[in-house]
Amino acid sequence: MGLRDAKLRPVYRYGTLIAAFFGLLPLAQILRWNVAWGIPDTVFVLLSEFIQAVINDTLWMPIMVFVSRTCPAGVEATTYAMFLSINNLGLFFGSELSAALVWLLGITADSLDNLWKLKLICSVLSLIPLLFLYWVPDSDHDALVVDVQRDLASSQSLDSQGRLSETDDAVR
Repeated sequence: MGLRDAKLRPVYRYGTLIAAFFGLLPLAQILRWNVAWGIPDTVFVLLSEFIQAVINDTLWMPIMVFVSRTCPAGVEATTYAMFLSINNLGLFFGSELSAALVWLLGITADSLDNLWKLKLICSVLSLIPLLFLYWVPDSDHDALVVDVQRDLASSQSLDSQGRLSETDDAVR
C-alpha cells in the first residue's frame, strides 16, 4: 500500500507531527549543539532548511490530491488558486504572529537569550491545524458521495410542466 491508497487524515496527522519535530532542529543550532556534534553552522542550516522544505512540500501534496479528486469538474484552477491563497494568508498571519512574539520576548540583534523560546513556541503552534483535521472527510469516498449527490441534484431540473426531469447533459 502506497501513499496513493492512504487516507488523508493519518498522512496529514503524522506528517504534521514529523514537521513539528523537525521544526525544532534550529534549537540545536541556537543552543550550539551542532558545534558539539562537529557540524558547522552553514552545513547544519542548509540541511535543516532542506529537510523542513521537503517535509512541508510533502504535506502539501496529499491535500492537493484530495482536492483534485473531490473538486467539481471545471473549477480545478479556481480551487487550486483558492488553496494557494489560503496558504499564503496562513503564511502572512504566521509571520505577523512571529514578529509579535519576537517583540514580546524581547529578542533583538543584541539579545538572543529568548530565541530558543520563540522557536519552541512556533513549533508547538504549528500543531494547531491538527485541531481542525476532523473537519476533513475521513476518506475520498465520503467526499465523493457528497459530490455525486450534488451532481445528481444539479442534473435534474423542472420541465415546462413543473415535473422533475433530467437535463440533456445528464442524459448524454
